[in-house]
Amino acid sequence: MVIASQLTRELWPYTFQHAAWIFNWTLHADDVTTPNEIVAKRRQSLAPLRVYGVKGYIYHHLFKKDSSEQAIVGYHLGEAPDSKGWLFWVPDKGKVVKGASVKFNKNWFCGGGLFDVNTGW
Repeated sequence: MVIASQLTRELWPYTFQHAAWIFNWTLHADDVTTPNEIVAKRRQSLAPLRVYGVKGYIYHHLFKKDSSEQAIVGYHLGEAPDSKGWLFWVPDKGKVVKGASVKFNKNWFCGGGLFDVNTGW
């Protein structure tokens, strides 16, 4: 995840958090239930899952419709643990932000490279 995303080492805690989220929401070996299903007592959807490090455009309700700034660009770090939405690293601001109204560019990663869905690279 880290190598493919080309995000900085300072973001490793988010990498581990996202990896743990994936681990808890997926089946392992011969199991018929995920760790998350055991705790939540119901089947969960993988719909919130996004690729780590993928580019996203974070919209905010305070942006004016006539303003040139409609969104800020960030790179996906995982699901926000304390609320609905996702965490993003915003290089222009040098910080991690939370966003709920987001558009993901599923083929574009932090290093500026396109992801080929056919080859995985």
